[in-house]
Order: sequence, then structure tokens, then C-alpha cells
Amino acid sequence: MILAENGRTEYRIVIGKDASPAVRHAAGELAAYLFQITGAAFPVEEGTAGQCGKEILLGAAGEAGAPGAEGLRNDGYLLRTEGERLCIIGENGRAVHYGVYGLLERHLGCRFFTEKVEQIPSRPTLEVPALCETVCPPLEYRCTSWNGMSRHPEFALKRGMNSSHYVAFPEKLGGSVLYNGFVHTFKNYIPGDEFFDGHPEYFAMVDGKRRKGAYSQLCLTNPDVFRIMLQRVLKSISEHPECKIVSLSQNDGFDPCTCPECRRVDAEEGGYSGTLIRFVNKLAREIRKVYPDVLVDTLAYRQTRQPPKISRPESNMCVRMCTIESCFSHPIEECGDESNAEKVDGKETAPLTEDLAGWGRICGRMFIWDYTTDFHHYLAPFPNFRVLQKNIQYFIRNHVTGLFEQGNGESVSGEFGELRAYLLTKLMWEPDGDMDRWTDEFLAGYYGAAAP
Repeated sequence: MILAENGRTEYRIVIGKDASPAVRHAAGELAAYLFQITGAAFPVEEGTAGQCGKEILLGAAGEAGAPGAEGLRNDGYLLRTEGERLCIIGENGRAVHYGVYGLLERHLGCRFFTEKVEQIPSRPTLEVPALCETVCPPLEYRCTSWNGMSRHPEFALKRGMNSSHYVAFPEKLGGSVLYNGFVHTFKNYIPGDEFFDGHPEYFAMVDGKRRKGAYSQLCLTNPDVFRIMLQRVLKSISEHPECKIVSLSQNDGFDPCTCPECRRVDAEEGGYSGTLIRFVNKLAREIRKVYPDVLVDTLAYRQTRQPPKISRPESNMCVRMCTIESCFSHPIEECGDESNAEKVDGKETAPLTEDLAGWGRICGRMFIWDYTTDFHHYLAPFPNFRVLQKNIQYFIRNHVTGLFEQGNGESVSGEFGELRAYLLTKLMWEPDGDMDRWTDEFLAGYYGAAAP
């Protein structure tokens, strides 16, 4: 199929009359990049497909005139040629963008390296091979906090992310997966400055005394703590209907409550995740009655990394496991470093691999919070390039459906930050892809003569 020749085209880009703002924006993006490649102007028209033989049809699955696209999931898309017609169909409006950028990158030679650096080829004659491919990423939630991705949603979308850590995707980009709160949120609902003086019993007992402070935990078996948090969480959800995930997770730091009742529950469950999961389960059951489409996210982090022996997370819950103890020089699955185990109450617990497998057996939904930079000094070398792929493959094999790759979102870059971000986003769509080829392409395209 020849889309353009000598700066001219007979093709038009067709969208439905009722196309969403996202599909319209995707059509404009396709027309703009095709013009850069060929010098030919591809008109974008509303109407019914099939009126003209030579057309590129864009649409979301289920839209009028869009061909069938069964089996799409996780923002997947379909690229298909039918005679002189090219179809780009996405599971939703955001996925239509992924289809456009997928066509440009996979078949037309474009590369989107950073928010400022792209590689767009010049082709007077542009030919597209016969296509019949369905592309679905293995992860439903894809996000990294490397600076370019987290602060430039247009670029994050080009790299296949469906969430941007600091900036939400606007409607024209198809929106994004949004958290109501992101992590360590208990303090948002029951802050010490508001409650401790009048109700110290709401807060963790440590060494026989109730603790107040930025890193203090709550007493999760106190019925008033549950009552107040439920009331405030329901109010927050009502105020943020755009967010389909609400974070209900322990505060940062250690020092969980050791009052007699919390100790009893944790002893029954085999660890500090006992009081956490029972508490969040109760919240999740009540939230589901009012907001059945909202996912409740909590943490398996440090003292709560070990899965409970008895309780099982509710069906509307997601457990987000953190890899903070890992040695990031070696793949998690292969590393024998003792740092993979956490020390709780002075005792070493099971390795991270055992904990992840344990959560996978009891959770319907698991996300991962992974770490990909040197947090002591962002510019310091951090030799983790050879573990990125194996770790993501390992997560996916263990039933993980969402991934947050924490990088340096606070400043412009970091040691090879742009390259890491590029590779991580490629891996979230193609965990078995060719890392060496991607790396060579990035270095050549981004650094030019300095690539070697």
C-alpha cells in the first residue's frame, strides 16, 4: 500500500462524526507526522468509511464505522490493511493514539526519544506493508517518574504510558489513570496535628507510648480510626470522580502499632500486614457499596511486605509491592544478596521473591513500585541497565498487572535518565524486546556523533 509518492497523496484520514476529542487529536497527530515524512498533506475528514477506497480509518472500538476489534485490553490497538484501506482501531481514545504512534514507530521508522528529540525519516515514497496485528501491552497501569515522562504528558503518551506522575493527561489525549492520593495516605485522613492531642489512642503505640510525628502510624484496630477514615475517604472519592484508584496505605517509616489488639491480629496473620489488610479490607467493602468502579490501592512495603496468613485482599483491592530492599545490580530473581530480605523486629523475613509469590497467590490485582535511580545522588552511576528487562519479565510472570518505575522526577535528568526512561517504556509494552538494539538506536539518535 503506497500512502504517498513525490509529495502527493490520494489518501484521506477518516474519523466518525461523533469521534471523541482524543480520536480527533490522534488523527491530527497522524496527519502532521505523515506530512513531515512525505511532504504530502493528508486531509482529516468526518464521515463514513468506505466512501473512498483510499483511506486511513481511525476509531475507538465500538464506534460507528469502526471494524471489529475483539480481544483488545490494557489500551491495546489494531493495525489492519483491507485492500486500499488502513485501519487503526484502539480499545479507547487513548489507545487510538498508541495505534498511531505504533504505526509510525514500528512500520514507518519514527523514533520518539525524549520530549525534545525525535527522529522522523524523510520518504518521498511511503509504502506500508500488509498489516494484521493486534498489540496489547501486558500491563494495565504503566507509569514512570523520570522527568520527561512525568511532566510532559504528550511525550508520555507517545511512549505508551497511561499515567503521568505529576500531570494528568488532558481529554484530547484520552485521559489517564489517576490516583486519589498516591502513597502513604493514612496521614492525609487522620493527621496527627488534628487528632493526636485529643485522641492519642488513634496513633501507634511503640514501646508502650503513643507516637506522634510525620512518620507515625495509626492504630488500625481502633474502631474510631476506621469510622473517621471511611467518612473522609468517601467524601474524597465524591470530590474526585475522575480518579478510579484511591490510595489507602500506611504512612512512610516503620514503628507499627504494638498495642495488645494490634499485636493479637498481627500474630494471627503472621506479620504486620495483618492489621493493614484487615483494616483496608473493611474500607474496601464499604467503598464498593457506594463506588463499585473504584479500585482501592494499598502497600506491601517494608514491615507489611510479607503477605498475611489468613486474610485475602478484597476483589476491589490492589496490593502495590515495593522493591526498595533489592540490590539493583542484579536481577531480583537471581540475586542472593541479603538486602532482598527485610528486617522486622530485628529478625530477617523471607526474601522478596517469596513475598511476591505469596501475594500473587492471594491477590486478584498486583502492582509494583520499582526503583531505577540512585536516590543518594542522581548523577552518580547506577549500574542497573542489565537488570531492567529481567526484572520486568519477572514481575509479569508473577501476575503483576501494573508498574510504577520510580526515577528522578525532581530534576531535569540524572545519570543516563533519558535512556532509562526510553528503555523502561519500551519494556512495558515489549518485555521480550531487543534491549541492545533499542539502546543503540537511542544513543545514535539522541547523542549523534557522541554516541560511541
